[in-house]
Amino acid sequence: MFEAYRTFSLGPLSLSMELLFLLAGVITAFFVVDYYLKWLEINEREKITDQMTWALFGAIVIFKFWPVITAPALLRDPMNALYFTGGPLAMEMALLFAFGWMLVNAWLRKWPLIMGEALMGGAILGAMVFLFGIRQIGAVSPLPFGFQVDEITVHPVNLYTVFLLILVMTGRFIYFDRNAGIKPLVYYVVIVMAIWTLLSPFRV
Repeated sequence: MFEAYRTFSLGPLSLSMELLFLLAGVITAFFVVDYYLKWLEINEREKITDQMTWALFGAIVIFKFWPVITAPALLRDPMNALYFTGGPLAMEMALLFAFGWMLVNAWLRKWPLIMGEALMGGAILGAMVFLFGIRQIGAVSPLPFGFQVDEITVHPVNLYTVFLLILVMTGRFIYFDRNAGIKPLVYYVVIVMAIWTLLSPFRV
């Protein structure tokens, strides 16, 4: 696992490990959603994946240029747009854009609601790839395991999240069959929100 701020350069372009694993997560999510839509036998699969391509592209652009979006003064030196990436709320805003794009298209094009299950499944597996690669340091831990920061043990929040998301995905295929309607979508949304709440005390 890597620190989010670790970077490497490709010519004038500076790429962070956070952005690299975000790209890996996005690619994973795309192929998972495509397969999931096929498995659910949704006829609009190609149209949905076409719009998802634009949604994910926009999310990556927002994540990459978030420092410039939140601090326009950085554009006094245009090279800053290449050097800086990510930052506070960058991931959340990128995901919000992607989901917003898909929701608007789903409403306008009257896509079936169960497509949301495929989107959630792809988002969960994509998040697992990202979280497995990027360390998220939590609060000080009384447990004998975790990440070491200045000889202090802290909660490995990203690993907790990955473990719980694995259980979520496993539970979907244990408790629901393919023709379960929107129940798996509701299950995903409720459990993911519960995980976010459950892990809140461990974050900093």
